[in-house]
Amino acid sequence: GWSQQAVDTARRIVTIRCMAKDVHEGNWQQCFARAAALESEGVPIGVVSPTTPTAELLAHFIGVRRQLRKNLQGKRRVQMVHDSGTASTKSLRQRKRAATKREVDAIMERPCRSTLSAVTVGTGDGVDVLTEPAEVAQECCNYGTRRFGSMEPKWFRPHDIAEGHDVYTVASDEVLQGTVMAIDNDGHYVIETNEGVTVVSKRDDTCHTTVSRSTPSAQTVRATAVLRHGDERDTVSLFSRTAEGRRTRQRAVRGELTPEEVAEIPEEFHSLLQHLQSPVSSLTGKTVVPSDYVHMAQTDGTPNPITFDDLRRKLGGIAKQKAPGYSGNGPDLYAAMPDVWAADVLTLLNVIQHSGVTPHGWHIDLMHYVHKGGDDSSLSNHRPLTLVDVLRKVFSSVPTSRMRRDWTRLRILDTCNPGFEPGRSTVNSIYPLRMAAEQCLADEEELVAFLDDLKWCFDMPAQVVIELALLRL
Repeated sequence: GWSQQAVDTARRIVTIRCMAKDVHEGNWQQCFARAAALESEGVPIGVVSPTTPTAELLAHFIGVRRQLRKNLQGKRRVQMVHDSGTASTKSLRQRKRAATKREVDAIMERPCRSTLSAVTVGTGDGVDVLTEPAEVAQECCNYGTRRFGSMEPKWFRPHDIAEGHDVYTVASDEVLQGTVMAIDNDGHYVIETNEGVTVVSKRDDTCHTTVSRSTPSAQTVRATAVLRHGDERDTVSLFSRTAEGRRTRQRAVRGELTPEEVAEIPEEFHSLLQHLQSPVSSLTGKTVVPSDYVHMAQTDGTPNPITFDDLRRKLGGIAKQKAPGYSGNGPDLYAAMPDVWAADVLTLLNVIQHSGVTPHGWHIDLMHYVHKGGDDSSLSNHRPLTLVDVLRKVFSSVPTSRMRRDWTRLRILDTCNPGFEPGRSTVNSIYPLRMAAEQCLADEEELVAFLDDLKWCFDMPAQVVIELALLRL
């Protein structure tokens, strides 16, 4: 919402506050000078005279200040942004255009599209528009692979390519050497060659320069790029997706990493290794062990069976009138089941929990795309929404609720973090920060607030990192 007019208005408001301070301190010459400056800028400050009662003069200042403050709110501020012609203007217009499009779609009652009608691939002169449904679906799958893989390089995977890496890339069957300058939202690599030319390449056409001292062939570059899939030989053992990697993570949770395993990790991370160990419960004062999760499992490790009350409570609490998953059965249908049907569903869920074998339909998700703004043919401008089977959500919610119950009972999670906690929201973070700001303002102390918005924070953690976090708890 930045605009030069807003900055000027805020400056005038501060000037009026300073004038009120001048009146209190009897600094009339400074007050007259400020009033003259405001009058020259078109602010109707009026006549300022020492003979005017102080209360009346201050009330007049407050009235002028309130009138100016209205320019920083609502439609007036939006108009200021439009008139400024800055980058904020373009962003605001795109959001309004996207909102208008959603309103029109809602009025026309258009059905939600499960797939996109067209997708743009490539950049610059190599842009191509895919309209064939099979090609569009394939590109959506490929984009998902890039989005959760090559677009988010990991330091513990030496084959991943990040910004600043020296690489070979294939462009028009010609091998070029250069440096990765950026990775865009579509998963393409912006590379500046040694000759100073900027090219855009795909991950399948790019590899590190360490593969060869001399310029390799295009076939060698592409073959080396393909090797990154499933190649765990050079991955740091703590984050390796192998059986040995899982045993290493279990040792890290117990604080039993070997010197060789610690040496694989960069030295700047060594101080964090102690935080990978299982936490100490505030309830028992001891390190948490699997047997402490009494709501989830029995003493021999067998999961506690799902009860009829658990099933009915979850079916009653699930959101109604929502889109179904692959089976086509919506939440309203499951919630209205008679008890004899619910008993069969309960038996099925307990068999799944005991055997670990899930129905085939649970492995099929329906993907819908919601346009966020900008070019509607670019996948990076869409938010993917996955529709999963309702019964699968009910089944997974039972152990999740039990796990949360044990976490709360053992008091092993930081209560200052409201993220993904039921009944808590961003307000739980904003309110303490605002209270601290008001306290510092009253005590005339400085306040430092660090606001960090992580890019792709929901997709960035690797699966092995999530597994390590769960093993720790």
